[in-house]
Amino acid sequence: MVKRGISQYLWSCGVALALVALLYWFSSLWPVSPADDLLAPGMLLAFVAFPQGPHSGHGLVYIFLAMLIDVLLYGGLVMLVWRAIVRIRATKRSPL
Repeated sequence: MVKRGISQYLWSCGVALALVALLYWFSSLWPVSPADDLLAPGMLLAFVAFPQGPHSGHGLVYIFLAMLIDVLLYGGLVMLVWRAIVRIRATKRSPL
């Protein structure tokens, strides 16, 4: 059961990676976009490690860390939504 959960989480992190990459691309199109609000949790948590943000001596590491945190957070959300969809489909198929 644990191995299945880890496998599902890794698949959902793959989907979240594509989602976060799309959000980063979308946020680069305009100076202020709604995608920036969705990427804020990773940037705020990466700010703990790098207080100067992307302007520190390790700006690319800060951006990578922020993206990694976003992928891990959104991976959990994708997995929860995925499981809810599977659960709803299972209850619709089962006869009462």
